[in-house]
Amino acid sequence: MENLFIDILGCSIETILLYYFYTKVLGPAKKNNLLVFIIYLLVGVYMFTLSSLPLTPQLRTLCAVMPSFAPIILYAQNWKVKILYAMVYLSIQVMSESFTKALALLFATVFSLQINYTTGVLISKMVAFLAIIFFTTILHVKNIKLPHYLTFSLLLIPFFSLMLIYELREVFYFLDTPSAYLKYLLTIILLIASNFILFYLFEKNTELHSLKIKMLLQDTLLKEQKNYYENALTMYNSNRQLSHDFKNHLLLIDDYIRRHHLQDALTYISDLTAVSNSYSITFSGCQEVDAILTAKQNLAKKQSTLFDILELSIPYNLHITKEFAMILATSLDNALEATNKIANQSKRWIHILIRHDDTYLYLQIENSTADLVEIHNNTIASTKADKEKHGLGLISVQEITASLNGKVKLFYKDNTFSITVMLKYKIDNSSN
Repeated sequence: MENLFIDILGCSIETILLYYFYTKVLGPAKKNNLLVFIIYLLVGVYMFTLSSLPLTPQLRTLCAVMPSFAPIILYAQNWKVKILYAMVYLSIQVMSESFTKALALLFATVFSLQINYTTGVLISKMVAFLAIIFFTTILHVKNIKLPHYLTFSLLLIPFFSLMLIYELREVFYFLDTPSAYLKYLLTIILLIASNFILFYLFEKNTELHSLKIKMLLQDTLLKEQKNYYENALTMYNSNRQLSHDFKNHLLLIDDYIRRHHLQDALTYISDLTAVSNSYSITFSGCQEVDAILTAKQNLAKKQSTLFDILELSIPYNLHITKEFAMILATSLDNALEATNKIANQSKRWIHILIRHDDTYLYLQIENSTADLVEIHNNTIASTKADKEKHGLGLISVQEITASLNGKVKLFYKDNTFSITVMLKYKIDNSSN
């Protein structure tokens, strides 16, 4: 009866630890509270049932995967991250139990000190709790951008570590010596340390990827602002020269008209207008956005691409200016690259719409294409040999959008591709 109570207590503590761990590393569950309660209750019942079945350690490990993985459906994190943390939790539980068992055997052999079942369960859960506190304090993995083959390979290492622990237990049980149990204990500690290093590498990879995106963002903005100021300076100098010679231009036009050379006058006026409009400057009230639109509009002219801004409305004192400018620049680069492949220049066009409401900033870019665009799971299927490099821009757009609790939607039909971005923005009133 006492063992039954301890089993219920142990399974309850383990379920609470699972909920605590996932809440700390994955954030609040995105489902309603009743569903969350039911799933964790079922997990607890399953754990209790599993604890009462006479299973081999290896089979018990396989069965323990289900309660560790089942609750991850409640959370909205990246699926790779959720699998990673499920493996972390499973590793913590199994290794804490094995650590407690090895410690009990060592004490019984060396000191003739018996650790009863109740004490062993409590020690095991205490070790698991301390490990969870340690992991949630040190590790903060929010995204994983390793290739799939490398991700799955690394995620299998913790599971194989658990299987190795159980296999080694049989060997050390057979030897049944204090040195064997001590080696078993040290082996568990080393495996725990190696797995922690593995999880730490996941986090460092995430930080490096985030830094790469930030550097790409800053580099893009600097290039676009440089182009913006160069275009502005060229336009200023052209208009300044035009203004300086304005009187002479009027005299020459007047002379054409007086001599009834109307076609020469019209041609001259057309030439002056072309000089004035050779460089376009966009003014939206947002310097970074103006830099992007101005540079891309002038590049579109060089490529004989119609660049049509259907609507341009930017919130005042936009707090996410750099992020939005990065998304805008990358999306327009993709559009310009696509339209430049069209042989018939009259079919090259790009439409841009930027508007906002009280909560969201909307961007929609449509462009004509020469190639068929295949979209799978809201991602463009690459046709290039360098698949890792191709699509980096779109990946950065999706990551920046996700970090702002926004959404990206890709669409293709009849040689027309569109990307729609919805960003949740904040107004920075610190300057008021």
